[in-house]
Amino acid sequence: MMGFKRDNPGKSNPRLVALKILCSYFRQPASLKKYLSGAFMLDYLSGLDRRFIFNLVKGTVRHYMLLDHIITGFSVRKKSNIDPRIMNILRMAVYQVLFMDRVPGYSIVDESVEMAKTISGKPSAGFVNAVLRKITGREDILVPEMQRLKKSGKSSAEVISIRYSYPLWLVKYWIEYYGVDKTEKICTILNSNPVFNIRLNELKIKDEKHLDNVKKELFEEIPRVKHLSYPEISGVRFDTRSTFLAGSTMDLEKSRLYREGLVTVHNLLSQFAVNYYLNPNPGEAILDVCAAPGGKTAYASQLMKNRGLIISVDVSSSRIELMQENLVRMGVENAVIVNADATRKGFLTGRIKYWQDGIRWKKGTINENCRYPEFDRVLVDAPCSSLGTASKNPEVKYSHSMEDIKRLAGIQYKILSNSGEYLKEGGRMVYYTCTLSPIENKLLMESFVSKSGGSFIIDKDFYPGEGESTKNCSCIEIMPPEAGGEAAFICVLKKVKN
Repeated sequence: MMGFKRDNPGKSNPRLVALKILCSYFRQPASLKKYLSGAFMLDYLSGLDRRFIFNLVKGTVRHYMLLDHIITGFSVRKKSNIDPRIMNILRMAVYQVLFMDRVPGYSIVDESVEMAKTISGKPSAGFVNAVLRKITGREDILVPEMQRLKKSGKSSAEVISIRYSYPLWLVKYWIEYYGVDKTEKICTILNSNPVFNIRLNELKIKDEKHLDNVKKELFEEIPRVKHLSYPEISGVRFDTRSTFLAGSTMDLEKSRLYREGLVTVHNLLSQFAVNYYLNPNPGEAILDVCAAPGGKTAYASQLMKNRGLIISVDVSSSRIELMQENLVRMGVENAVIVNADATRKGFLTGRIKYWQDGIRWKKGTINENCRYPEFDRVLVDAPCSSLGTASKNPEVKYSHSMEDIKRLAGIQYKILSNSGEYLKEGGRMVYYTCTLSPIENKLLMESFVSKSGGSFIIDKDFYPGEGESTKNCSCIEIMPPEAGGEAAFICVLKKVKN
């Protein structure tokens, strides 16, 4: 992949590996995880190399609009006349100068010039040297550049777009709903280095002593792991007994703890939605829509103590396979996976049916009472623009347009309508997205309720926690400052009539 070789050509050059990833990404934008995973198959890269490559690639993509603005300001060539490979060398170099202050400026320049010479010859090396010498010769270059940008006559939206590397249409969209100051804060926090959440799987942890041993091993296996310390989210105190923060989870999948299903990577806000909003109980029937890769299903199963029934639906065959692997690894026994398209009406029609025998659900084959249950709870983790995950996935900033936002809202509406048919009267449907996008969130909820013919309401009597502080939390937008640099939207819909 991308010209990488599995054999060790000698001393590894992590900057060259990062350059190849960036060239692939800017030539054909896709998930950075895909490109990084391919590079990390290289046997000769050390853990330190992998972490450097990860940070360099993600950071360069996260800030590339700002980097291009600075580079073109010090270049005698127009951007369109710069070889894309040389442009990526310059982007990496300027990113290191601005945001990786532990790397000396002279080292950045020397490494960049050598790479340019290797891939494109002496003229390109001379050009790279000239541009970078000008940039590194200016002390704290970002401050005067931003002052110059603000004095250029550009609008607030244009300044925010360049400074934080967000497409102009997106900045204008956020400003329309959140205002200039709040939009700038959102961009700032979503550009910060992310944290990752690790959840201990209490389906497999036998007792308190076992729990303590798992925690001890986790601290030994994962660099910079620590207890989660968010006291509350939107007024709800989050139980952090089994959830931890990590600066990186690259080593986790290689660990015994992960292989045996004792721990997993699970986004905090997704946990929050399942625990306090879906709030599944043992013996209930739960429908989890758009469920792959299975983190929400596995957590719901844990809360249900593996009792009851979870039907986990996803349209992607490849993601279904990954979900099956994850649920087996996590010891989930009460979930059934269904490969179906929830945008189609009656997407469960003709599937295997189930009947309830006390608190257990049994697969039906002959019994005339076999049917899909009217579900007590439905969770719709809808496909969305994922803008609230930009700290972890900076490429999402550049992956959409306003037309995409409107198209996704249409898909979300279909999934809600079709999923709601399987919910029993009085049951709860939880709508969850990991994006900051009113068209996909608040406005969609209002539209869905108004068009439901009185079948659904936003359940304002629902309290996700205890006390008056959670009274208005049945439909909430969680901003990045609340949850360590990520954002989400959660809304509870109640079915009031069939």
